[in-house]
Amino acid sequence: MILLVSLAVVAAIVFLSGPRVRIDQTIFPKKLPLDIDDYLILQEQQFSDMIPGIQKTVVWAGTPNEQTEFSVVYIHGFSATRKETAPLSDFVAQALGANLFYTRLTGHGRTGGALADASVNDWLNDVVEAYEIGQRLGSKVIMVGCSTGGTSLAWLAHRAATMGGMDALYACIFLSPNFRPKNSFSTMLTWPWGRQIAGIIIGKERGVVPENQGHGQYWITRYPVAALLSMMGMVRLVRGLDLSKIRVPCLVIYSPQDQIVHIPSLELAFKRMGCLKKQLVPFTGSADPGQHILAGDIFSPGTSEELADMIVSFVLESDLESV
Repeated sequence: MILLVSLAVVAAIVFLSGPRVRIDQTIFPKKLPLDIDDYLILQEQQFSDMIPGIQKTVVWAGTPNEQTEFSVVYIHGFSATRKETAPLSDFVAQALGANLFYTRLTGHGRTGGALADASVNDWLNDVVEAYEIGQRLGSKVIMVGCSTGGTSLAWLAHRAATMGGMDALYACIFLSPNFRPKNSFSTMLTWPWGRQIAGIIIGKERGVVPENQGHGQYWITRYPVAALLSMMGMVRLVRGLDLSKIRVPCLVIYSPQDQIVHIPSLELAFKRMGCLKKQLVPFTGSADPGQHILAGDIFSPGTSEELADMIVSFVLESDLESV
């Protein structure tokens, strides 16, 4: 009996001391030059394997490098690109007369291997950079995050409340935010030996069959299973935050029939958000079979204007309340 207990203790120690996804929140400040376009071109041209048309870019409302009252920043989801919900953010920016920045998270829009090499820290720095560019583009920054882009946006909103220095952050718009994937197995990826467990259960690679041509063209649909670890690391990080500290107005739009994210976790995260102005909006009009991508020409072209109107109304209501 003593031997069995001893073996169990040793096994538990070995398991708990195993490797797990690294979560490093260190931010490396970047000094943005006067010419944002040139800065982004220099950043993106170093990658020869990038899918055409998905690079970081600014859509100017008028004269380049001229600030507008509002700016809109879009953060795409895991394995996706800025084409994910486009032209939703374009519609929002046009309605507000705002400059628009589309970021590209590290590893995305390239190859499965590049995606697997990206870390939680890479993505946190990407999101901070996106905010800083948004601040350069407009005095009131509207951040829009889809799926795991929404996860990182929750981290940013929490950072703004607890660390300060983000006074221009004006509103956060969450589209189908990922506070936990619907597949319950996903939580195991954050355990010690998560990579090894995933390799046994899923295999070396994960692949999905594209729903249509645009999905196949602008998403990475096959990648090493290791890529999932950073995605789940981001989820684990945000689930551990005290979201009651968030103060920026938050709009969460989701489908109760979403087949990708865990709806009870999403609804709980919304309840935990401490902002005085917040809205949780169920939306079931998407043409996406998985009810996850709520707008955009690729999955649901018929709902882009409706969601844009919803977002603009929320922003302008926030603007009136701040007067």
